[in-house]
Amino acid sequence: MIPRFSFIVLLLIAFAVTAKAELTNSHPPAVVITNSVPSTNSTTSADGDPVAPELYARSVRGQPAPKFEIDQWFGPAPSLQGKFVLVDFWATWCVGCRQSIPELNDFQKKFKDRLVIVGITDETAEQVHKTTLPHIQYSIASDPDERMMRALEIQALPHSILIDPSGVVRYEGSPLYLDDKKLLYFLDKYSK
Repeated sequence: MIPRFSFIVLLLIAFAVTAKAELTNSHPPAVVITNSVPSTNSTTSADGDPVAPELYARSVRGQPAPKFEIDQWFGPAPSLQGKFVLVDFWATWCVGCRQSIPELNDFQKKFKDRLVIVGITDETAEQVHKTTLPHIQYSIASDPDERMMRALEIQALPHSILIDPSGVVRYEGSPLYLDDKKLLYFLDKYSK
């Protein structure tokens, strides 16, 4: 007969193994948030394109963009036809996301004839509007089911993809890595 103490230890071990197996087989959380601001240094790919030095998502650069899925626009839906689209995945409570808003506003203003910026969050319009953020001057939409985030396997916010007018992803990574020079490079190189 197994002493009572040994039986309890064996029971705890069995429970731990079972719990680990369940965690391993379950889906990971959609987002692991990083509130740190990444370095603005970027590297260059073999084709000469600037790339973010850190990527916390499945790489889709050079591939067709995932299906654009949102539930609600928080204002008028923008016309995406014939333009580059910078999709920014963000949240109101994400420090890096809030820090990138002024730069994204600036991009929208400077490149409005060639670029549309769309911020996608899983939060409601009420949550977004009650939060004090820098004023957002680009289109915002909600995807509470995180369909695009899951398709891209995004593990950290903020995360952006730049889609060219033909629907191919040309940049992926934090929007904080982009600047005017890098963005203009993509707009010039991949225009139709």
